[in-house]
Amino acid sequence: MHFSLVMSLVVLLGIAAGLEAREREPLVPTNRHDAPGSLKEGERLLERRQYAEAAAYFERIGEQTRGRDAETREPRRLVGLATAYLQLGRYDETIIAATRALRKKAYLEDAWFDLGAAEVFELKRDKAKAIFIQGIAQLKAHHAATAKLEANLNFLNALDAEKMELSQRSAVAQRTGSADKESYLSSSEGHR
Repeated sequence: MHFSLVMSLVVLLGIAAGLEAREREPLVPTNRHDAPGSLKEGERLLERRQYAEAAAYFERIGEQTRGRDAETREPRRLVGLATAYLQLGRYDETIIAATRALRKKAYLEDAWFDLGAAEVFELKRDKAKAIFIQGIAQLKAHHAATAKLEANLNFLNALDAEKMELSQRSAVAQRTGSADKESYLSSSEGHR
């Protein structure tokens, strides 16, 4: 009987020592409900262009749902994730993360940019332009910056205008046929 009492006491002391050691360990982000301020490390990784590490970090810390500023942290986490995915060429995942961020907060210029850019890289320029237009409207409604989206929309419009001009030139060249070709060749001989 005395032996079992001693063993129980040893087990209890061991459990208490383990709990005390855990209290001294730094908090590690959990899959959900991470502590406030945890986004800074992921944002640093993005600044250093360590996109794979940033994506892994934002995935690991999980959805930010606790704390008084969770409604701003979670959209920031999703934008960070979308940005990392975009840089890694993971466009479908970029679209998902950016869309989720915009559902939580519709006036995030970087989320609109990531969403539109992913569509550009998926070769869906018309859809990207529509996204940029929608984003500009949302941002203006919230008196937020629109310069990045406007610059990208203008760039896409300029590309489309150039493409149309080239297409028209090609059509004219095909209609006029060899006469223009002969005139081009004779005029270019003098420039050699």
